[in-house]
Amino acid sequence: MRQHISLAAALGCSHLASAVEYCAPAGIPLLPHPDLTVAPAFDPAPLTAVLDELASDSLLFNTSSTSFSVTITTTEDKVFEYHWTAPNVNTTVGVSKVDGDTVYRVFSVTKMFTVLSALLQEGLDLDDYIWKWVPELERSPNFENTTLRMLASHLGGAPRDGYAFDTSLRGRPEFLQGELGLPADPVLPEGFPICNSVQYGQCASQAEFLEGLRVSSYVWPAGRTPAYSNFGFSILGFAIEAFTGKSLPDVMQDSIANPLGLDALGLKTPDPARLVIPGEVDEFGTQDIGFYNGSAGMYATPNDLSRFLRGLLNNELLSSTDLATWLKPASFSPTSKNEAIGMPWTIRTPTNVLGPESGDRPVEIFTMPGGQGYYNGYVAVIPEYQLGYSVNVAGVGDDPALRALMDYIVRYSVPHYDSVRREQAKANYAGRYGSGGSALELVETWTTGGKAVKDAWVEFFGSDAQNAIDAEVRIYPVGADNRWRAMFKSISETNSTGTIFEDACYTWFTAGAWLYGGLNVDEIDFTIGQDGKATAAIVPGLRQNMAREA
Repeated sequence: MRQHISLAAALGCSHLASAVEYCAPAGIPLLPHPDLTVAPAFDPAPLTAVLDELASDSLLFNTSSTSFSVTITTTEDKVFEYHWTAPNVNTTVGVSKVDGDTVYRVFSVTKMFTVLSALLQEGLDLDDYIWKWVPELERSPNFENTTLRMLASHLGGAPRDGYAFDTSLRGRPEFLQGELGLPADPVLPEGFPICNSVQYGQCASQAEFLEGLRVSSYVWPAGRTPAYSNFGFSILGFAIEAFTGKSLPDVMQDSIANPLGLDALGLKTPDPARLVIPGEVDEFGTQDIGFYNGSAGMYATPNDLSRFLRGLLNNELLSSTDLATWLKPASFSPTSKNEAIGMPWTIRTPTNVLGPESGDRPVEIFTMPGGQGYYNGYVAVIPEYQLGYSVNVAGVGDDPALRALMDYIVRYSVPHYDSVRREQAKANYAGRYGSGGSALELVETWTTGGKAVKDAWVEFFGSDAQNAIDAEVRIYPVGADNRWRAMFKSISETNSTGTIFEDACYTWFTAGAWLYGGLNVDEIDFTIGQDGKATAAIVPGLRQNMAREA
């Protein structure tokens, strides 16, 4: 039987296969997190040069009227920041120079903080029906089966927006009436509320606001398919207030801002002197948006966002288990195989962040963008690399700027930390481990009693004993106690190309399945020396205890 093993690929050698081929486990680091205290520092010069060029001569957006700030943080500290102050920034009202302590409005980034506020309330069950906490919706057929979790995951089916964003209010009558033939003064349906609009005044009460939702049609039935909804997070905010007996601004202050020492992050309007004001005063920069608060009312500084992301990655707010559970998809994107929807994350898995040396494999990026008027915000977390990103933009045409800036800071930073991680893993783990007739070489072979372990796996567990000609083995850190898990994948002569099983990945189904005498054969426990390097490898199921020989 032909020998083939690629354990070295898991340690970052150059012959990595494609993501489909090596079928890596999702949601865990493929290698241990590096020790950044001894790693080469991230070089800011190339990224700074790119942003300098973008700010000085941009075809994407008007840099004379658009200010922006970006940050990158690890679990240790902020490793990069860049601030651009537009020449025509309004210095009469706001700041004259943008920096890490400048306040931006981040609008829908608020949704992430609203969900986190719910997660931090001990005893609040996200699988409760919404009407348990918002009784005004109890008799509404639109929300009869809607849970808090559905609202937090864009699955509640709630209307996206209210009258504030009605097309009839957006001007361009020559197009709406002239070209589309729409009536000039459309008659609103009986009972349709206009008080859920920012421009047309706030509702007199929460009950009045919710009555409008009762008579509005749902976008999709609850739980069926994701649909972005600002109202869904407004309702979630009402539920949090009902559960805690406090206002949502106070809940966020007590649960998030105060524990992390965040200076300006919150729902309360800050001192305008700390805001960046793009040109004329933008009403959306300081206006109280009332019942939209749970969806889009947040203010924050770049330093606040960086500190928040660092606290999140360091489990200062959520335990590692709770954070890992939060950073999961709730539904699939209807349009892209590289995108999923979380609670409330937009989860991107691009394959163009890492180069061929890492197999062009996908990287999971959990993002939350937001914007309205002249303000946009964007945060992202890459848990595999323990990296957090923030982008703040204020100005005309800020949405293209937002995406371009996030793209740059991710693609310029991730390859550096991937390289650091691979080099440390090779130094700390790669080599030959042996004891008598047993050996584990993290580059080519793994044997017991002279028999290749992967061959034994094919014989016992191959998907098709007649057609399984080989196996591929890769190892991944479990995340605790220096334990690693070997993942076996059979290679079959039967070509499944063109079938519905073409891209099937079954390693998740077989993890932990190979036991011998009550112990795992696919578990490898490393003994680590004081210098951080492995000195031995123990395979419990095979009763192997192998010293590192080279």
